[in-house]
Amino acid sequence: MEMPLPGMRPAGHPLTGHLGPFLRDPLGFLESTARRFGDIVPLRFAHRRGLLISHPDPIEQVLRGERHRFAKTSAPRDGGGVFGNGLFTARGQCWRQQRQLIAPAFGPKAVQAYAARMVAEIERTTCLWRDGDILDLHAAIGSIVLSTVAQCLFGARSGPWIDDVERTMLVILERFRREFPVPWAPETLLPPGLPLPANRRLERAIRALRTLIINALREARTSEISTLLTEALDSRRMPGDGAALPPETERDLGVTLLLTGHDTTAAALSWTWYLLAKAPEVEARLRENLAAILPGSPPKASDLPQLVFARHIVTESLRLYPPAWGMNRVAMEDCEVGGVRLRRGMFVAMSQWVVHRDPRWYDQPEKFLPDRWAQGFMASLPRFAWFPFGGGARICVGREFALQQLVLTLAALSPRFRFHLLSDRPVEPELSITMRPRGGVWVRVERVAAL
Repeated sequence: MEMPLPGMRPAGHPLTGHLGPFLRDPLGFLESTARRFGDIVPLRFAHRRGLLISHPDPIEQVLRGERHRFAKTSAPRDGGGVFGNGLFTARGQCWRQQRQLIAPAFGPKAVQAYAARMVAEIERTTCLWRDGDILDLHAAIGSIVLSTVAQCLFGARSGPWIDDVERTMLVILERFRREFPVPWAPETLLPPGLPLPANRRLERAIRALRTLIINALREARTSEISTLLTEALDSRRMPGDGAALPPETERDLGVTLLLTGHDTTAAALSWTWYLLAKAPEVEARLRENLAAILPGSPPKASDLPQLVFARHIVTESLRLYPPAWGMNRVAMEDCEVGGVRLRRGMFVAMSQWVVHRDPRWYDQPEKFLPDRWAQGFMASLPRFAWFPFGGGARICVGREFALQQLVLTLAALSPRFRFHLLSDRPVEPELSITMRPRGGVWVRVERVAAL
């Protein structure tokens, strides 16, 4: 592990420290800092001091072995408070209760029960795509993912419900763009209660989304259709059990799962097809592989163990373009990380983008090489050399659901469609709470005849 020498850090401004270069190019700053100054580098963002950690071992120490010494941090305003007290932002007993209730429903075997719904929704939402259509693939895939996640979480939803959710989410996701990685827009820097037009739009969107979620939960419970969320929430609703969540927390949990499940998976699929469009030989191999496994039929849960190459493509895409591109923790007491002292209140920054592109762990790290994941390569890596879903106690609860959805979407659409990029210009990442393709991924659709 490369240790920083005393005083070894990038030059910073006397007042703002390293905030300026970070804001100008967050990914470039983090990567160049790690490569030049080592695995543990002191940083200062205005008055806040901390460490950038870029080696899997101290990252594991923070996320797993030393979890009682660190707490999760989030943006001061949390997108205007949209997550409320849901799983993404909750702490302490409230977080533990939600996690214990919801985790069993997101286990590998449990989510396989929803594979058929995922595939049916994918087929339904893409049946109108025609040869020669011009699409922003990020927006199109986002609609598919939203519909699929809503179907699995809340049961059958009508088109108007999805349309209403999409309208509210556009406002909320725009606020995220202005708040992450650092608040920059006027409405994010001023007190949140000021009646600015942007704040009023956001408040209306949050109220509308919460109402939609409350109604969806109510309707799901009165229907005969099982849903992932209501089954998890109601599994311990026994008289006197005391384990049921308050209605407001159920609502916040539903908002959290819908928003995070939609945004991260839509970004991951968009980057995956962007990479496949730039690597037609990989895309052709995928189609041939799927034709052998799924001769003319949509994928099923029982096919998942055979979809190895699709899984390798997803794994490599998550390495190169992890939707969760960075994460922070704050020290709750004076401690030591990787041999470096950390005082209470200092932050620890860890970037999946930086670690996933480290040449110590990956040969030709900038290249899209799905075959690198064959023959047990994952087992040869340090535990946190690949961590797109985070790690430790707060590892993403929906990781198995997301991986299944990513693989099934590839397997369902690749035999039927190819996507040709309209421009040779690289698509740049846009950083928000997730890493999305800036300006979308514009493609021409080609319907593919069966092999």
